[in-house]
Amino acid sequence: MKEIKLIEILKGLNQGEQKRLSEFIRSPFFNKNPVVTALHDYIMKSINSSDPADLDKTSVWNSIFPGQKFNDQKLRTHFSNLKKLCENFIAISSGENNLIHNNILQLEFYGQRNLTKNFNTVLNELNDHFENEFNRNFDFYANYLSFERSVLSQKGKNIEKDIDWIYFGMSDNIDRYFISAKLELINSLLSRKYHVLGSIAPKIKFIDEVVSFIEENTSTFEKKDPLIFSEYLVLKMMTSENGDRYFNKLLSYVFKNINKYNHTELELVYFSLINYGFNKIAMGEKIYLKKIFNVYSTFESNGFYLHKQKRKKNILSIHYNRYNNYLKYVGILLKARTKDVNEKAILMSELKKNINVIGRDWLLEKAKEIK
Repeated sequence: MKEIKLIEILKGLNQGEQKRLSEFIRSPFFNKNPVVTALHDYIMKSINSSDPADLDKTSVWNSIFPGQKFNDQKLRTHFSNLKKLCENFIAISSGENNLIHNNILQLEFYGQRNLTKNFNTVLNELNDHFENEFNRNFDFYANYLSFERSVLSQKGKNIEKDIDWIYFGMSDNIDRYFISAKLELINSLLSRKYHVLGSIAPKIKFIDEVVSFIEENTSTFEKKDPLIFSEYLVLKMMTSENGDRYFNKLLSYVFKNINKYNHTELELVYFSLINYGFNKIAMGEKIYLKKIFNVYSTFESNGFYLHKQKRKKNILSIHYNRYNNYLKYVGILLKARTKDVNEKAILMSELKKNINVIGRDWLLEKAKEIK
């Protein structure tokens, strides 16, 4: 049987997710059809078998409806019902990780039902979150706007009440949502072209206006919107002729706040710094050997690479192994400044044996230049 969308979904689940899906399908709240449960079990058994049986329609039908005449439409219906359950499982599982969004949905429910005490409890919890969160990306502002809309809907029931402050706050957050989304978009585009420094002029609307607005309110963004400020520095680093200045500012700002970034946001600035630094090294600027060494060692000392244990096959794991080696080799290069001929010979010999990053010939040549 041709691999249908349902089979693709089921094959994409890890062992933990497969177990939870099985429990989900057996819950009478979500599924009261035993045929769908049996269909799920047969497919999963086949997928996980060391010698998987062919998932042809006849085999599936005979397993679920032994002795009955094959009915293609009936089988298709059960496939469709199982696929819908899988989609509901994915939606619910994904939502479990977005507690803020779930709390906003609770807030909307309590507001619609006029459950004032519960509304105010969740309101205070969410308000505390939005006031104190460091990682204010466009997802943060999307949630913030949904939160403010819920508050506006509830508070606005009293037509005599002055709630102008809610409208002003929403207007401000709409601006920041736009700025954050725009910066992340343009920096994502530029990250694919980071080998061209200071000479990229992407034709995306309102980028100049966004940059001008941030520069007119630099201190405010630096204090209250650290992610927007970081993205701004990344953009200037990649597009300005004086990119070194913005590299140093970004490096200083990230090091100062490194324990406040969540891992996802820290990855964005990390790879921006690393890519820029490698580009500079490739252009022969030896000072960036030490700067990149500083990035690696600082991030490592703050546990940045520990996430590789949870996501063994992701790009961070690959970069960790590559950069962990690079730390060693840059250390060798820096030590190669020694004037002791014998010691330098030993270091160069070790370098020749082990180096496997950024280009053997080029880096060895640079090592020889260090005095």
